[in-house]
Amino acid sequence: MKEIWIFIGCIVLIACGPTSDKFVLTGEFENCTSKYAVIKSNREGQIDTIRIAADGTFTYSKQLDASLMSFVMVPDQQAFFNVIMVNGTTTHLKANLNDWMDYRMSGDLETAYLLFTDVQKKLSEKSEKEYASFKDLQTALVTFQDSVRVAIKNVPNEEYRKLQLQEVEDLVTVVLFTYVDRLRAKNLSISGDSDYNQYMESLDYNNPEFLRNGYTMYYLNWRGECDGENGKISYLNMLAIAEQKITNKEIRERVFREILNSYFSEGEDFELEAIYTKGRDILKGDSVGMKWLAEKYSIFKNLKPGAKAIDCEWRDPRGNVSKLSDLQGKVIYLDVWATWCGPCCEEIPYLEKLVEHFKGNSNIEFVSVSVDSRKKDWLAKLEKDKPQWKQFLYEDFCQLYNINGIPRFIMIDKGGKIITINAPRPSDPAVIKYISDHI
Repeated sequence: MKEIWIFIGCIVLIACGPTSDKFVLTGEFENCTSKYAVIKSNREGQIDTIRIAADGTFTYSKQLDASLMSFVMVPDQQAFFNVIMVNGTTTHLKANLNDWMDYRMSGDLETAYLLFTDVQKKLSEKSEKEYASFKDLQTALVTFQDSVRVAIKNVPNEEYRKLQLQEVEDLVTVVLFTYVDRLRAKNLSISGDSDYNQYMESLDYNNPEFLRNGYTMYYLNWRGECDGENGKISYLNMLAIAEQKITNKEIRERVFREILNSYFSEGEDFELEAIYTKGRDILKGDSVGMKWLAEKYSIFKNLKPGAKAIDCEWRDPRGNVSKLSDLQGKVIYLDVWATWCGPCCEEIPYLEKLVEHFKGNSNIEFVSVSVDSRKKDWLAKLEKDKPQWKQFLYEDFCQLYNINGIPRFIMIDKGGKIITINAPRPSDPAVIKYISDHI
């Protein structure tokens, strides 16, 4: 269920408006080698810098636009702390950065932090459990919400109580919303639970927070996959569903753009002309949008199966410059990744096994191209993993191949023509057969 908690971590949790006093955070870090920390300071995702003194102490204060559940992070030492930000309160954070997960919050909201930690732990436990059906999961989480409503009455700060209730509601929504991941994990039909289907269709996708938090596109991708054939997403259906479900003009236009952008990055070529025609109709009267659509359409045609692979120059770990076309003569299985991309790194052990499986086969070449902007991060990762296949660095590769999300796996034939820009991942059980069929 790790994907759920990654998704949860992306949501900013907001409550009511400001009071007249500032929020104050003080702290002391043991074994601190960093000169600064960062704190998320508003619902739009603004990041403020907190200067840390040589002795590990710091002070931060701000008049907030709204109370929120936020975080403090020390990037250089990869330490992360949840913070309850309410105007008129002072909080003190104490932690040893060598063991940062065992930290303590004290001050005006000390009782609230104890409850907050307990709620997080219990919600995590409930979310990680296996349930026979969506209805069982929903019942368990609704019961849990009721218990939280009772527990927070013991905390005197009203702002915190509103925040905690909103946070639980948001996190429960994420767990319910992503129930489809449980179905996938069990190899069950993603449209096979009628209660889940009804829940997904009952939500209001005109809610701007849904768009900002990724719910809207998650729903449309689910519907697109449900309505597609053989697990392939129908982007035309996604556009039609968005047109039907979203009445807010501004949100609908933004969603249309996201669907089109997603199609031109990941869609199948059989929908190209229909998508282009629909896109022209959607963007009619928008000269900038029409130009963007024409460019995406042109790039997509150049990346269709059978088209010549777009060439580029890249560097190996020693700094030597070469070209993608220099590898022509073998089928290329190309891994597009970055050190900061968790899902990319999760594929590395599977890619190692894949390389080992085809070891000695002169028809296939495995290649990884990193899009890292910091060469030292890439080199450090290679030094740690010691991969036994070709490695290159080219920061702009995603722009060249119209990729808006990694990891991505591309296959190119011996003549330098594209087989697919969406090859199965190394972790996909079907990948060995797919490669074998094309070499």
